[in-house]
Amino acid sequence: MKISDSKSRYRAFTLVELLVVIAIIAVLVAISAPAVFSFRNAADKAIAISNMRQLQTANVSYASDHYSTFVSPMEGGLVEWWKNPEFVSQLKSAEATYGSGGVPNVDLPLSLMDPPIAKKRAPGYDELAGSYAYNTQGMTGSGYKLSLVADPGRTMAFITADFSAAGEVNEGNSVANIAYRHDKKAIAVYYDGHAAPITQTEVSGVPGGATGGFWDANPDA
Repeated sequence: MKISDSKSRYRAFTLVELLVVIAIIAVLVAISAPAVFSFRNAADKAIAISNMRQLQTANVSYASDHYSTFVSPMEGGLVEWWKNPEFVSQLKSAEATYGSGGVPNVDLPLSLMDPPIAKKRAPGYDELAGSYAYNTQGMTGSGYKLSLVADPGRTMAFITADFSAAGEVNEGNSVANIAYRHDKKAIAVYYDGHAAPITQTEVSGVPGGATGGFWDANPDA
């Protein structure tokens, strides 16, 4: 007995069935997209927190080699903290020296930058100053002495910022230069080495003071 042609062939999708499949896929994508976005944001935030802890660890190591004095904003009035070879050496785990023409050899991997900045190739994306800024509130030209930091657990050392901050922030220009790019929060690392997200409202409400303010590490100097 002959098997009919209609039964010997694979049954094709109808237009309606194809549209239903496409609709189901679209719904699944719509449901999963926020979760993927949230996961990426959480990963970026975790990397930024880790990087900022490394920054302050490098700062502490620098201080241990410089009479307990943290890196200064401008070494000798010429080299910014993020181009200071001795400071950068602490981050590289290798020597960073001055190259030809007095230019510091301070190349760092993009993995040390703030992920949103590195991904967007934003201004300064390949420099520390394009991702983070140093708190210089009340700091003298030679930096802070470790023994003079009134409250290391409450005093901010570095914070996420835009390249326009020129690598430095203080209480006077905080709103303009700090970058709240991690779920509308900035990431700050404190002098005791812990890092945490902080909102613009929280930053605006933490002026320096004798009890160990957010900004001024040495308020009585």
